[in-house]
Amino acid sequence: MKIKFVVPILIVTLVSGIAVAYANSNSESLITLNQATQKSELDQTFKSAVKSSDFIFQGVVTKVEYRMSDASSKGTPQLPYTFVTYKIEKLVKGQNQQEFVTLRFLGGTDRNGNILQVSDVPLFDVGDRDILFVSRNGQSVCPLVECEKGRFRLINQQVFDNFGKPLLLNQEELVLGRRVQMQEVLVNRIGSHVVEYDVSDNQEKTELPTQNTKQQLNLPSLNEVQFEGLIQNQIQRLIQSRELQVQPIVSVDIQEPLSAPLVQPARPPQVPSDSQLSVGESERQEITTEIRQQPVIKQPQN
Repeated sequence: MKIKFVVPILIVTLVSGIAVAYANSNSESLITLNQATQKSELDQTFKSAVKSSDFIFQGVVTKVEYRMSDASSKGTPQLPYTFVTYKIEKLVKGQNQQEFVTLRFLGGTDRNGNILQVSDVPLFDVGDRDILFVSRNGQSVCPLVECEKGRFRLINQQVFDNFGKPLLLNQEELVLGRRVQMQEVLVNRIGSHVVEYDVSDNQEKTELPTQNTKQQLNLPSLNEVQFEGLIQNQIQRLIQSRELQVQPIVSVDIQEPLSAPLVQPARPPQVPSDSQLSVGESERQEITTEIRQQPVIKQPQN
């Protein structure tokens, strides 16, 4: 996938293993690599996420707000955070059903219109419908199990991952299909900025092996009812094995004290050329990696 990134990187840092880019307008290009997944990784991640999540719910985004962290004498910087409020349509796992929940993510826009984008942290817009696997809300920089992997989009009653790949069933195992280019996935708003992903030169692979790519056309895609059924089935297995731990819903208050984590400068990863790879390594690189999409940030809109 060939992606353009036209926002200058002011600082690049590493926060708890999560790459961070702090940006505004006028930039050079930045390309990062994402390790492609094996066929069974989604299925394994899903089962693990059901067990390790504090609560799981289906809901719709009603509000997206931003605020800077508090000034600190300990050397921690002031960084923007995003507060995403959902109306809970259905609680799948958890205690104390409530109507709304607010999740806090590191990243967003500051008072000057600059943008802090954290690698692997999803972007949210009012009206998004999702099933979320929540963990450590108010404590983690990304309160989802394995961050972006803990978000499943509900679009036209079908279930997609954070990047618009449909969830499919391959012999009772969850796999990902080819990305569907949808406005809900490709265009997001961060404050007054519109973030648009360019996937016109998309050459990415699916989770299915190459020899079975044609078979994907015949695989059933999941709707939200079926996906919820898979979650409930996994919960029943955890109940039977006495491994189920259910936590109350935790919501954050945008007005409560907030300190940013300590950060260390880090350079973006380098993309090796084929000439730098040993014999056979280039082929493995093509199979096991894909270029992560990066945004094109347009001029602020009123």
